[in-house]
Amino acid sequence: MMSEQVASSDHQTYYTPVDANPDQQVSLIGFEGPEKLIEIWFKPPKERLDELNEIDDEGNTKGLGLRTVEKEVWDDMLTIVRAQILSITSNQYQDAYLLSESSMFVSPYRFMIKTCGTTTLLNAVPKILEIAKQYCGLETISAFFYSRKCFMFPDRQERPHGSWNDEVDFLEKIFSECSYNTSAYVVGKLNRDHWNLYMATPYDEEFLKYTNSIADLPQEIFEEKIEEKIETIINKEEKNTNKFDKDGISEDDFTLEILMSGLDQKHMKNFWRTEEEKREVMEIEERGDIYVKGPTEERVYEQTGLKSIFPQAQMDHYVFNPCGYSSNALLGKHYYSVHVTPEDICSYASFECNLPLGNPLNQYNSYNELINKVLNIFNPKQFVITLFTRKPEGTLGQIRDLIPQNIKGYQKTDKIIYDLNKWDLAFCQFTKNDIILERIKKSENEQLLEKKMMENLVQNTENMKIAN
Repeated sequence: MMSEQVASSDHQTYYTPVDANPDQQVSLIGFEGPEKLIEIWFKPPKERLDELNEIDDEGNTKGLGLRTVEKEVWDDMLTIVRAQILSITSNQYQDAYLLSESSMFVSPYRFMIKTCGTTTLLNAVPKILEIAKQYCGLETISAFFYSRKCFMFPDRQERPHGSWNDEVDFLEKIFSECSYNTSAYVVGKLNRDHWNLYMATPYDEEFLKYTNSIADLPQEIFEEKIEEKIETIINKEEKNTNKFDKDGISEDDFTLEILMSGLDQKHMKNFWRTEEEKREVMEIEERGDIYVKGPTEERVYEQTGLKSIFPQAQMDHYVFNPCGYSSNALLGKHYYSVHVTPEDICSYASFECNLPLGNPLNQYNSYNELINKVLNIFNPKQFVITLFTRKPEGTLGQIRDLIPQNIKGYQKTDKIIYDLNKWDLAFCQFTKNDIILERIKKSENEQLLEKKMMENLVQNTENMKIAN
C-alpha cells in the first residue's frame, strides 16, 4: 500500500476576540454544544473526475473546485450562519477552517460544515449552492446530508431550527422531490438521546428507465431482472479501482462521530484557561492587540491527552475565554475534529473522524480501540456513536463487526443499523453502568415512598372511620 503523507501545511490566523461570538456566549442557563452538520458532495466535470482519480499521494488539488473559492466569499456565507473564521490550515488535499462555532472542511468537490450554539446553519444552504455554481461551475449535487444530535435547549433555537419537522420542511423546499430522492430519519429513542438525519441524492435515471422498460413482465421475472441489474452494478463498483465513483464521491467515504455528554468535571478542568491565561487575554484586549494562539492551546492539547489520539496530525486549535476548546486536525486526505463545552451544567464534547481503518495514518486496529481512547479523555456519563460507511466496502454485515459490542463501564442501551443506498449507518447509545444503577435505585426509592404514602393514606382513612 502506498504511504499517504502528512504534508506541511499553510496556516493563516485572522483577528477575532478570544471570546466566542457574543450571541453564543455561555451563561448560567447553559450553552448548546451539539452541532448541526452539513456535508455536500458535488459532481465534478468528467475531465476533472479523471484528474482527481489520477492524483497520487504527492499530488495537489489546490486549484480544483471549491478550493478556488476565496476566504472573503466564505466570510460572506458565514454571516448568514452567524459564525466567523478564526484560522485556516491547508495541505495539498483540503482546507480546514476553524470557526468561532466549530469547523468547516473544504475539498475540491466535498464541503462540510458543523456549527454549535444557536447558529442558523440551514439558512446558508442556498448560499453554499450558489457559491459552488457561481465560482466553481458546480451545479449537480451527488449527495447532501444534514444531521444533528437532539438539542439540549431546543427552545432557544432560531428558525428553521425550532424543530426537526421545521428543518425537514425547509430542506424539502430546496431539494424538490421531482429532482432528488429525499429521506428524513429520527434515529434512536425519542425519550433519550437520539440523532436526526436528512439526506438527498439524485434519482438514478438509468435505473429508473430500466425498471420502466421491464414493468410489463410477470412479477417473478421482474424481480429476477432487478436483482440481476443490481448485482451487475455492485460487481462493476467492486471492480472499480478509482478513488472516486462516477458521481465524484470517494470510494472510501467514512465518518465516525462520538457525541458525549455529562463529562467528567475532573477531566474538564484542563479545558479552562488558568487565571494567568485569563489575565493575559484581558491585557491583550486592553491593548487592542491580536491574540496569537500558542502556549495555552499547546497546554490543553498536551494535558488533556488529545495529542495522543493522532500525534502525527497537522493541528489547528483554539481555547476560548474563559473555557471551551475547538480543533481541526488534518491527516493527509482525511481529518478529525474535537469540540468541547466543559461547563458542568451543559457539558458536551464531539469527536468526528473520517480516517478509515487500514489507512497508513491510522494506527488503530479497530474502532473500538479508537473510541476507548477518546472516552478516556472525557469519561462521559453517556454518549452516542454514529458510523457512516460507504458500500461496497461497508456491507451491512461488515458494519455490524465495525461497531463496538461492549465498552467497559458502559451499558449499550440502543443499537440501530440502516441500509441507505450507497451507505450504511450504524447508531449506538451507551450509558455508564453507575448512571443506570442510580436510576434503578431512584425508581426503587420512589416506589417505596409511594407505597409508604399509600399505607399512610389507608391508615388515616381507618383512623377517621374509628373516630366517627
